[in-house]
Amino acid sequence: MLPLCHNYFSVTPSNKVNKDVVEQSDRRKYAFGVFILLLVVVLWISSSEVTKYLYAEKHIERPFLVTYIRSSFLFIYLLVLCFTPPTRDPCRPADYTVS
Repeated sequence: MLPLCHNYFSVTPSNKVNKDVVEQSDRRKYAFGVFILLLVVVLWISSSEVTKYLYAEKHIERPFLVTYIRSSFLFIYLLVLCFTPPTRDPCRPADYTVS
């Protein structure tokens, strides 16, 4: 979707952000990204172990529950992705003048 923006390339002193605030925000985003990455790794490994347990210990040939849960989580993720607003306002370009 192409947004219709007026005054697209204006850079004013009011939209310049303090460098410390930007660095603190970047650190928070980095820490959150690392946390999410570790969470995905834990979920991936635990899912693999549950599947291996179902095949080896319980002798279940078709673990439908694990497949159903994986598909459900993907569906929930896609719903959230579709109905959340974008994280960046397309009508406000990045300010490349801040160093």
